[in-house]
Amino acid sequence: AGQSLQRGTIAIRTLALSVFRDPGQHRRTSLLRTGRNAEQEKIREYLDKCIRFWRKRREDSKNNNIEKIKAECYIDAFQSVRVTLFGYSLPMEKTDK
Repeated sequence: AGQSLQRGTIAIRTLALSVFRDPGQHRRTSLLRTGRNAEQEKIREYLDKCIRFWRKRREDSKNNNIEKIKAECYIDAFQSVRVTLFGYSLPMEKTDK
């Protein structure tokens, strides 16, 4: 499980760096400064879907502390990537508790 997570993380990072790279300055740029394009929107949607999935898993695993901790770690990880790329985290929704 750890290796597949690591491969997934590397794949997301590689894709994100290629999408957000400013060819003139060779650095990542915030979506807020560059406007949206299709690839950026797909990454944001993917991250949001993952965050919502793990929020639901966290809620469903109230009696299982290990699963709850694992869900919280994934939420934090995906939120961190989202903040790095887009400048803000996915807010809690009415259905999230």
